[in-house]
Amino acid sequence: MRLHVVLVAALVAVISPSALFAGEIRSYAQVQDDGSLVVRNQLIHLYGVIVPGSGWFCQPQISPTRCRSSTAALALDAKIQGFVRCDPVAQYADGSLGAFCSVGSVRLGDSEDLGAYLIARGHAFAAPGAPYEYVILQELAKVNRRGLWGFGFGGWY
Repeated sequence: MRLHVVLVAALVAVISPSALFAGEIRSYAQVQDDGSLVVRNQLIHLYGVIVPGSGWFCQPQISPTRCRSSTAALALDAKIQGFVRCDPVAQYADGSLGAFCSVGSVRLGDSEDLGAYLIARGHAFAAPGAPYEYVILQELAKVNRRGLWGFGFGGWY
């Protein structure tokens, strides 16, 4: 009987991998050069988002001057002022997580999805299989020639 319970539990875990990511991760975030985040010592990639590494960019308006290998990382540096909330949806072979992350408060109604923020401003691309909202935001960024879709990198925010 005990073996039966273990087998059923293992089968449920295989069928429903989202059960492995039931809890959100909420804490201070460190932005990495590639646009990923370290939250509670866990490397998190914004799910559905591709951040191109396209050179070396500096933001001299901030003291001390901040330099990153992508405009997305600079934009995240400017946007994240404290804690983030991440809802993991995937685990990758290297142990990192794919998650939807946001800043602000759900309770206060000012929560903002960081992936949507980057894509809408042209700092990142919607990945294949990304939420449809990300694809729409990418098309709007193209039409409006924002960030990667423009003739330069207009604005960090």
